[in-house]
Formats: sequence, structure tokens, C-alpha cells
Amino acid sequence: MFTEKQLALNLDPTAIAQSPKFGNLVERAIEILEAMLSSEQLSVQERMNLAAKILELEQQKVIQQTSVASQADSWALNLSEPWKQWIIENKLRQVPDSVLVETMVREGIDAALATQAVSYIATEKTFQTESETLQRLRKLESILTIQRQLTQLSPNFSTIERRDRISREEFLEKYYATNTPVILTGMMADWPALSSWTPDFLKTNYGQAEVQIQFGRSSDPSYEINTNQHKRAIKLSEYVDMVVQGGESNNYYMVANNGNLEREDLKGLFKDFIMFPELLNPESTKGTVFFWFGPAGTVTPLHHDPMNLMMAQVYGRKRWRLISPAATPLVYNDIGVFSRVDLENIDYEKYPLFKDVQIIETVLEPGEVIFVPVGWWHQVKGLDVSISLSFTNFIFPNTYSHQNPHITSSTDTSSTGKAAQSSQVASGQATLLAQQSNLVLNHGPLTNEIVESLNASYLVDEIFAEEPLIISFGFVSWDGLPQFDFYGRTKKLAQLAVNLSTEFWCETYPTVGISAASQD
Repeated sequence: MFTEKQLALNLDPTAIAQSPKFGNLVERAIEILEAMLSSEQLSVQERMNLAAKILELEQQKVIQQTSVASQADSWALNLSEPWKQWIIENKLRQVPDSVLVETMVREGIDAALATQAVSYIATEKTFQTESETLQRLRKLESILTIQRQLTQLSPNFSTIERRDRISREEFLEKYYATNTPVILTGMMADWPALSSWTPDFLKTNYGQAEVQIQFGRSSDPSYEINTNQHKRAIKLSEYVDMVVQGGESNNYYMVANNGNLEREDLKGLFKDFIMFPELLNPESTKGTVFFWFGPAGTVTPLHHDPMNLMMAQVYGRKRWRLISPAATPLVYNDIGVFSRVDLENIDYEKYPLFKDVQIIETVLEPGEVIFVPVGWWHQVKGLDVSISLSFTNFIFPNTYSHQNPHITSSTDTSSTGKAAQSSQVASGQATLLAQQSNLVLNHGPLTNEIVESLNASYLVDEIFAEEPLIISFGFVSWDGLPQFDFYGRTKKLAQLAVNLSTEFWCETYPTVGISAASQD
């Protein structure tokens, strides 16, 4: 039997270095040898031998690490960026490595490459940093989930309390400081506007004023995000006629960010309402008091405001739907303060997390004021022609800092080819990329037979490096998914490219390319 001294002196560092599985033995051997150097029983020659052995092992360790890193880098270089991103996303979603590898192999990637890539990405500093950040975010989300569960135990959770007038102290203690919505009644009883403001009143008294409205909203699903693109100047008399005669519509609306109360020719409206002195600061009205006027059918999409606000309903009714800030992880907040979910038509297949969201619904009648605390999600629909005022000039602190997202490539669109489809296969519920984008992959080269048998919004084959990328657009159908003539249009594009014979287009085209169609 070898003694520890003999074992240490006869270790084969080269063999150890060549076997990454036992690489930790190198570290252990070095520790043993370094400990033996302190022994007084060793001769000078033995100490020299030990020192030489330690040096040899240290060199082998460096070689091994460099070799492993180089090999990993080599594997990484052979993997496309979409696949790398796919691995990172699914590992962050805690999909098992074995499932990732199995999916990659099924998609035609070499098993050794798949295994090495999955293991290597876990060692990257970027992934480790993202993983740590995600763990902290999950902790915050778990706390919000607990808060939601506790709040929903209240029998009054699904309703908003209505109060007839209220003192400053009680409002601050019970609602403002606790981030709790409330509807106040009787607060507008002494407002001349409550009895005088009608569409006809606005036309008669302020009809010549040039105002700004939001127009062309129906053609843009992101009309609130793209608000500056929809601003239009118009005489108030013309707008009143549009509202009264046009019937139910969401195409035009005079909203807060039109800033009409800042216009000199509308300043007279201020004499018709009295700001609540117990709650609001009447000396601070610039950029804090807003005028809303529009037809039935106007919709302010799901969003939260960056501050507390009050809205006073003067004319007509509005339906309010509110969601607690604790549900923020479930509302698909990708851009700024907006949600992607439309409460008028919730698509639970596209937004499955939203199934766990509790919506509080109420109708605000003329003469009522709703307090919407900062961070509360809400979507508002005009049930009638309506006129409203909103206020943010509270006498209490009302400035907050938000870290809003700006996610331009969300998980309902695919930019990663086969990786997007495989992500769904790998994780089951970890991602809904293919399902959400109505993407069809793995169908083989495009032919008319394939195209005519599928109703996907677009079809994708493989993209080949150094080969032309052909994109074929189909037509729009307003009654259903269009039947795109991918095959024929792609052939026309290819023939056109051959005829042009430019540097951009090659004269030889792959039988498998990429074709896509847009419904925008």
C-alpha cells in the first residue's frame, strides 16, 4: 500500500489534466504537497522534489483550465446566437438541462455540442449575474403574491368603498397613506359645472377655441403609447359635433395629455368647479388639472399612473376597472406604465398569467370622484358622452420614482427561428413563443401544398449563412387569417432577383429559405 507521501510524489498530473471529471484531484494534490513541505523530516532533496511536483501540477492546472475554456469557447462559437439566447432564457426559467439538450438534439443539433453549450452558458458571468438578479426579482414577486392572497381574504376586496365627504386626516390615514382606492360622493355638490357642463354648453361658450384631441386611435393598437402621433388641432365646436353626432367611438378623444386647460381661451372653465381645499392645492394647477371629453366607447387602455390622482365625473358615466399593484408581475407590463392586456377582450391564451388577476369593477356616476392611488392599474371606458376632470395637485407628497421597463422584443414575437419553437417544446409552460406568435416551424421546404394547408400568420424555414434571405408578403384579410401565397410570391421574387442580376441578389437560390407575411 502506498503511503500518502508516495502517492503524492507519484501522481500523474498529465493524466489528471486530461480528465476534467477528476480535475479537482489536482487541487487536492497541490494542497497535500504544500502541507508536506512544512514537515521537518524531509530532506533538502525531498523538498526540492516536492516543490518541482507542485510547480508541475500548477502548470498542468493552468493548461487544463485553458483547454477547457478554449473548448467551451469553441463549442460556443459553433452555436448560433438565437440558440444561446434560447438556452439562457430557459435556464433562467429553471427548465432542466436534460430537457434543453433533448430538445436541441431533436432540432438537429449535435448532442455533444448541445451538452457542452448548456453546461458552458451556466458558467458565463453574464448568465450568473442575470440569474442572481432574477432570484431577487422572484423574491419580490413572491412577496407581492402573498400580499395579493392576504388582501383577497377580505369580503370587500372586489368593491371600492363609497364615502360621502371625508376629512383631510381620515383621507390621508385610511386611503392616501395605505394606497387604497375610494369613491367620494357629495364632494361636487357646489360645482356649477355639475349642472351646466354639457356638450352644447361647451359649443355655445367655447366653440371658437382651438383645442387638441387624439384622433385616428382605431387604426393603432398602441394609440396611447404613440399618443404624440395622434394629436390633432380642431375647433371645439367641430369636435362637439363629432362627439354628439358620431355615436359610440374610440377613434377620437380629448384626453389629459392634450393639455387643453392650459389654453387661454378655455381658462374660463376654472370658475365652474371648486377644487377640494381639504385635499387639493388650488394654487398649483399648471400641469396638474386635466380636462377629458369624448363620446361613448372611448377606452383608456390598461395602465397605471406614476402618481396619485382624483377624477371627478361631471357629465355621463364611465366604467372603471382597477387592478392592485401587487398584480404587476401578471399584467405583461413591457413598455412604460402600460399593459399589453386589453380588458375589453382578454386573450388568456396569449396572456395566461392574467388568469390569476383579480379585477375590481365599478361605474362612476356624475357627481362622484374616484381616488386612484399611485401604481394601481386601471382601464376606463366611457359608457356615455362624458366630461371629466382629473387632479394630481394633492396637498400631500405626490412625486415618486419608477423603474419602468422598455421591452421591445417580448415573448409573443419570434426573432430566433427554430429556437423560438423549440423553447416551447423544451419547457412546456416555460415559454409560449410559438403559440403566441402563431408560428409554424419544421414543416419542410415551402410548397403550395404546405402553404394552402396551414393557416399560420407566417411560416418560417431555416436561414442559411451566406445565402439570400427571401421575404414574401401576403395580403390582409379583415375577416380571418389570410391564405398567403408564399410559394408563388417567393418564386416571383427569386425570378426578379435573377433578372436584376445585382450584387445583392445571388443567381442561385436555396430551395429552403424564409418566407413571412404581415397583417399590419
